[in-house]
Formats: sequence, C-alpha cells, structure tokens
Amino acid sequence: MVFVEQSVYTEYKTYLANKKTIPDNFNYAFVDDIRVFHFISRLEQGESVQVDNLFKILLALELGDNIELLVPDQTKRPSFYLEKTADKPKRVRKKIEKSESEFYEKIEKIISEKII
Repeated sequence: MVFVEQSVYTEYKTYLANKKTIPDNFNYAFVDDIRVFHFISRLEQGESVQVDNLFKILLALELGDNIELLVPDQTKRPSFYLEKTADKPKRVRKKIEKSESEFYEKIEKIISEKII
C-alpha cells in the first residue's frame, strides 16, 4: 500500500485534467518533479512498485541520502542480529529482606494452624 499526501494527489488530479495545456516549465506547488505524477499514474493502473522504482522515486524526491537505510549492512552476518536480541536482560527475583522473610513465615504458620 502506498500513501500519497492529499495535497500532492489533488495537484495530480489537476495535472491530469490539464496536462495537454500545461507548459513544460510549469512549477508545481507540492511536487518538485513531474515524475511523481507518472509514478502515481502507474500505481493507479495497478503496476507494482519494485525496488528499482523505489530508488528512482527517492532520487526524484531528493531523498537519495536515505537509500542506505533500506540496505542492510553487508559486513554483519544475520547471526549478529540474533545475538543482539539474545542480550536482553532477564527478570531477576527480588531478594526478600530478613524481616520480610520472618513476616511470611509467621503468616504461613498462622494459616497452617487455622487449617488444622
């Protein structure tokens, strides 16, 4: 699923209605590159969004610096990520102080006496 900002989609609909009369050097308010409209058109026609198209879109939107976020680090093996999750802290049982321990012993004694 691809989400398109409402203002961009509205401008796209205006573009479709007027694309034969719009000059090539027209400046759009919400889109920096006309290829965004071509992309939306392909999406509406049911074409799939492939990785290479995603890279082209990111470059057209001047988000090329974010491409490295999509590619995992090739120097790390998959087991690296498994080991990273294995270091989660385990639950630790709280130590009971001596006074608390004596209190629980007295409660257990009282309960056992009432049951018998």
